[in-house]
Amino acid sequence: MSHQDKLTEEKDEFVESLGLNSEKIREDLEKMRDVDGFPKGEVEDILDLSDSPYYTSYPNPYIKKFVELYGSPYNEDVDEYTVEPYVYDVTEGKDDPLYNVHSYHTKVPPKAIMHYIEHYTKKGDLVFDGFCGSGMTGIACQQTNRISILSDISPIASFISYNYNRPVNINLAIKKIEKIYLDTLNELNWLYETHHPETGEVAIINYVVWSDVYKCPFCGDLFDFWKVGVDFENRKIIKEYECPNCNAKLTNNNIERVKTSYFDKNRELGDVENKPVMIDYTLKKKKFRKTPDLKDFQLLSEIEKLNIPFWFPIYKTPEGYNTNQPRESHGIKYIDQFYTKRNLYVLSVIYDKIIREDEPFLKFIFFSFLHNHPNRRNRWLIDRNHPKGTTCGPLSNTFYFPNLQSEVNIFNSFKKAINKVKKVEDLWSKHKSIISTQSSSDLSNIPSNSIDYLFLDPPFGQNIMYSEMNFLWESWIKIFTNNDNEAIINPIQNKNLDDYTDLITACFSEFFRVLKPNRWITVEFHNSRMNVWKSIQKAIIQSRSEEHTSELQSRGLI
Repeated sequence: MSHQDKLTEEKDEFVESLGLNSEKIREDLEKMRDVDGFPKGEVEDILDLSDSPYYTSYPNPYIKKFVELYGSPYNEDVDEYTVEPYVYDVTEGKDDPLYNVHSYHTKVPPKAIMHYIEHYTKKGDLVFDGFCGSGMTGIACQQTNRISILSDISPIASFISYNYNRPVNINLAIKKIEKIYLDTLNELNWLYETHHPETGEVAIINYVVWSDVYKCPFCGDLFDFWKVGVDFENRKIIKEYECPNCNAKLTNNNIERVKTSYFDKNRELGDVENKPVMIDYTLKKKKFRKTPDLKDFQLLSEIEKLNIPFWFPIYKTPEGYNTNQPRESHGIKYIDQFYTKRNLYVLSVIYDKIIREDEPFLKFIFFSFLHNHPNRRNRWLIDRNHPKGTTCGPLSNTFYFPNLQSEVNIFNSFKKAINKVKKVEDLWSKHKSIISTQSSSDLSNIPSNSIDYLFLDPPFGQNIMYSEMNFLWESWIKIFTNNDNEAIINPIQNKNLDDYTDLITACFSEFFRVLKPNRWITVEFHNSRMNVWKSIQKAIIQSRSEEHTSELQSRGLI
């Protein structure tokens, strides 16, 4: 029987061989605390997110047994592996429906990865990705009948990977999430009601544009950016404009937002003054726009008085390269301030219904739209391609808060997320991978000479501050990236190019250790800075040095 047949037809053999119960799982977790990348969070939350043994939101202690059961031991005397380098161009687009089910900061299309996997491995081989992100290498393995071992230092990344790469009763999951959608819609759709000015009919809001309020440095007059910064005639956001009161020449560099402060839940909070300036809404399947009227302001006043009945994250954002952006521009320090009161209320109700269901895939759908449109980073813009203006999502890989924010109807985002899953329900995983949450600088839970091939898309310098950008997602699962061994260039973490090189070297040292001799690693690289690429090359060379080999021997790993 092939390795793949064993995985699909006898997968319970793996579980049964471990003799797991809640007490043993806790004991096994405690043994992994010293592994690089053990996440920050309470044990109960870490265990609650995990699905041992196939997925742990901490360093997975069951990979060694998984490898023993489904891998093929390396034997130098009989090994006949001879594969030449893959030298062909690979071009695959990002319009694959499965690829687009869940967003993540960087993703390589699975169809692109499949070319390499099929070239370097055979069916049933073990493929490892130590920077797995959202798990696209796992999907490529599913579609080529390989077995994947996936790992990432981020708990939310490993959770996304887990849901992309496990068997799911997709029809049942869709029924559950659609019921949650409809129940919540019936309860709370009134939060997105507005009235058509001409007839007074009730319509449904698509999105509301909120404008930051500024103060003229010359006359002290207050004005909203919408009035001075939007040029509908020329279809653009202008950078130089006049004060509506004194006609002084102004730019974004010489004006200041009007800051506010208030107390909530015994916290002193900072923010900026902003106001709704335009409502995009639908009535009888036709779209309209209007300036907010008295009833709209009355609804907002009513919403502000509501007490949100269920849990939502109120974590303080850490000091960071990206997390300092809303601190500096808007005085925002807490994660719940990333949402309007209306949207936070709806998200809280939806999430409470989801966590009452014993199905992690429902959280996966929730998180698939959470990071982008539902929060205040969502932008409104106008240009020649969008002459009337449009909501366009946040500025990628930043926590930039725009001066024109687009507050979307959560139910529209929720429905789109469900529809994306329904488009690919027949393509979902039919077998299990094993997934871990840890830094690749320490893979002591993976045996030496056990992996047949590695496909890697490592973090490249300061391109993306993953642990910071993932803080928004991870606030909802209550588990956070331990960034001590995050391979990154980040001045707030006191990590420069040399630190990055050292961490990447430690990772590649482990990659070479777990890889079978005479096998291949593919490194996908995307960075405009040549010195970062050189540091990757340097790390690869150093990881094979005698010094690193001696270090591994001293640790008893080789």
